[in-house]
Amino acid sequence: MINPKDFKSIPDWLLGGYWPSIKFKDLDGNILDTKKFGSNKFRGRSHPSVAFMSIIRFTNEGDLVYIPFGGSGTEIDVCKRYNRKFKAIDINPIREDIDLYDATSFRCDPPSDLIIAHPPYEDCIVYGKSPMDLSCDGDRYEMLVRMCSRRFFESLKHKGKLVLIIGDVYRDGREIPLDFVWYKHLSQVGFKLIGRIVRDFGETKGKGKNNNLWKFRLLKFNRFWLKNDFVMIFEK
Repeated sequence: MINPKDFKSIPDWLLGGYWPSIKFKDLDGNILDTKKFGSNKFRGRSHPSVAFMSIIRFTNEGDLVYIPFGGSGTEIDVCKRYNRKFKAIDINPIREDIDLYDATSFRCDPPSDLIIAHPPYEDCIVYGKSPMDLSCDGDRYEMLVRMCSRRFFESLKHKGKLVLIIGDVYRDGREIPLDFVWYKHLSQVGFKLIGRIVRDFGETKGKGKNNNLWKFRLLKFNRFWLKNDFVMIFEK
């Protein structure tokens, strides 16, 4: 079984644990099945292995995890399973354990031990119409990232960790590296990047029926086939 604390370098802590051909197990041998964590109906949900590896490596039982993009509730369900406290917010909450706030203005009090952030990838998926919703593109997206970065810094304890899950987008004949955007603004407010992992998320199904969703997107929107996310680890 995999114990993240045994790995000496952060780039190793997803070793053998994420790719779709491998069943990811926790320390007790339980398979981290995506059907058991978060809402299956939510578009753009994350895999529970990232939240699991983050809380096991960077927190202890009873520590507080701040989840600024509550989304499907995946990270919440992982915290509940492994006895971590949590504060989850979302500008468009779909569950009772997610509070209605936006990440650009909310400050977690008391400060958290860990932040797990899986923000929108610009407007790849549009979640709402609020001007503070990050499912937008261009200059407004970068402005909101800058605001979130400040609030994240204020919401984390000294030496606490921020785990950011982000991917790139392709528009108007160019790739837009959203990881660069987040790195720039998080660094400017005082965060230090201590690890960066390229994560192959494998095939993506459309509504559970189409195993070639990315091929469909490539043909319809004239985009590159983007099949990687980045897991970026920052320290305050």
